[in-house]
Amino acid sequence: HLGGRVACRTMAGMISAGLGESRPDIEVVAQVEAALLNVAEELNATDSLDDVLEVPSARVRRHRQRLAWVAFGASAALVGVVAVGRSCLRPRSPAAASATDSQVLAAIPAACASEGQDCHESKCCLDGGKSGLQCWAKNDFYATCVSNETCKEGVHPGETHGTYDQYGKFHLDAWSCKKLGKRSLPGCSTYDKEEDCPEARCDWFHTGKCMAKCAQFGSKDACPQTHCTWDGAKCAVDPCSASGEDCS
Repeated sequence: HLGGRVACRTMAGMISAGLGESRPDIEVVAQVEAALLNVAEELNATDSLDDVLEVPSARVRRHRQRLAWVAFGASAALVGVVAVGRSCLRPRSPAAASATDSQVLAAIPAACASEGQDCHESKCCLDGGKSGLQCWAKNDFYATCVSNETCKEGVHPGETHGTYDQYGKFHLDAWSCKKLGKRSLPGCSTYDKEEDCPEARCDWFHTGKCMAKCAQFGSKDACPQTHCTWDGAKCAVDPCSASGEDCS
């Protein structure tokens, strides 16, 4: 029986080895080994070679056929387990990963810009100024949020950015003054009384000032340092008092 058990384990190992680098399921190998041992024990149930030879040839063929089908079934099961495992663990190709990441980034809307910031992607401005802010475009690649009610097309005073033409002549960038998005609401700081401070988007501080809610600022650059602080993930109210404020 010891020889038969060793032979069965060797055969089960050969089935596993036939899968190359694959790592077979331990439970499947154990089932294969048990089935092989069962067949071997039936074939070796006698104590002598003569007894084995006396087993009818038809019975021997049936046992051999059973052994072959068990081995074939175990091999197919292990191949299936490995194939599924490889399919689940196969890393994404660089092209597929890049496409997926691009889709995720495209699904994240750009945060509205504060006064003086670029708004050509978000096409919206945060509340600010006495009459709100408007996003005005210079070109397809730059726009800014300003309190101006109007925008004049052409080169604006103080413009320094431009391009060279084919003759080497430098041309300053001209503004298209295309209106992007709607005008924002007046800034919270324009409200002097607590009862006038709009609770939906502003907070009244003990300093007697109406200030914008910090949670509405989606980036570190937009998070105002007057009463907010960037904690690494979001813009939150600064728990510390500013210079000259009551810190009790």
